[in-house]
Amino acid sequence: MRLYFRLGPGPRELSAEVRSSLASRFRIEPDIISRARLLVKAGKKGCRDIRVYDPAVVTLTIGAVKKYDDLTIHKHAILFEGRIEKDGSVYLADRRPPKTVTRRPSRPPTPSPKPDQAT
Repeated sequence: MRLYFRLGPGPRELSAEVRSSLASRFRIEPDIISRARLLVKAGKKGCRDIRVYDPAVVTLTIGAVKKYDDLTIHKHAILFEGRIEKDGSVYLADRRPPKTVTRRPSRPPTPSPKPDQAT
C-alpha cells in the first residue's frame, strides 16, 4: 500500500529520484545538485509538477520564493522544470540559459614571402 503525504509548501532539498535524474541524464555536478532547491505543486492526473531552481540567484533579487508559482517572476533562476508521475518516474526539461560561445579573434593572415626574397 502506498502512502501519500500532503506536501508542505516551500522549497526543499531534491529528492533521490530527481537527484539521480539530474546526475545521469543532464550530467549535473554534485555541488550544483546540493545547492539546488525543489518546489512542488499538484498536477493533473495525480502527478506532481516540479521546478528545480538556484536559490542563490533568487536571493539577489527582491522577493522570497515560497510557492511553485512564485518562480514565474524569477524565471532566470529556474534550472529544470517537469513532473513526477504516480509511479515515481521523473520527467525534466532543461530551462537553463544557453551557454554563450565566445569566439577568439581571428589572427591576421601571415604575409607570404615575396619572390625576390630567398630564404
